[in-house]
Amino acid sequence: ARPFDFVHVPLSQTIAENLGLAVVNFVNGAVASAVMAAMDGQEWHQGGGKIKCKAAHIQGLSANLLHLARAASTNIGTMFSPPLVYDGDRSIDFIAAIERFAPPAALSSFPVPGFGGPPMP
Repeated sequence: ARPFDFVHVPLSQTIAENLGLAVVNFVNGAVASAVMAAMDGQEWHQGGGKIKCKAAHIQGLSANLLHLARAASTNIGTMFSPPLVYDGDRSIDFIAAIERFAPPAALSSFPVPGFGGPPMP
């Protein structure tokens, strides 16, 4: 199995370039710590800066999926830069991942049509 289950590299919608960050959800805290220690301070090949690693304030696969889905709001099916989501070694679609990994209670109050909640005004 992969050491991570979620990778999101947000892109600017205006210039279609990376915003300079990536969100990776590791399935094991020790692996996450080791990767962060190995990468932090390394030279970035684009832009000449140094890589800065830090723990995100949102932790866990379902929390990351729900956060990104809420941010995408009603454009969830046509996201400009959807995340890569893995179920073991198999890549799965963002919407399928939400349906599979998000807690049912979160989906019932979800503000996006098709996830059990009312449509957004």
